[in-house]
Amino acid sequence: MRRAEEDELAGEIREIHAGSRGAYGAPRVTAALRRKGRRINRKKVERIMRERDIRGITLPPCPPTGRRGPASAAV
Repeated sequence: MRRAEEDELAGEIREIHAGSRGAYGAPRVTAALRRKGRRINRKKVERIMRERDIRGITLPPCPPTGRRGPASAAV
């Protein structure tokens, strides 16, 4: 019973994840499921995504902008 429900939920998660072009992680997928009316816990979504190797995109850190250090204080 539980396995069938989780397989159905995994299908919905894959659909939402694909709709975001693979960008959404567990928090955004959870929010999207809740907007659809599903009562779901983020940890359950995380577990299902982890078990089925569904991952969101992690962006690299942006380079710092602006000046730093003693030279910027004079400007």
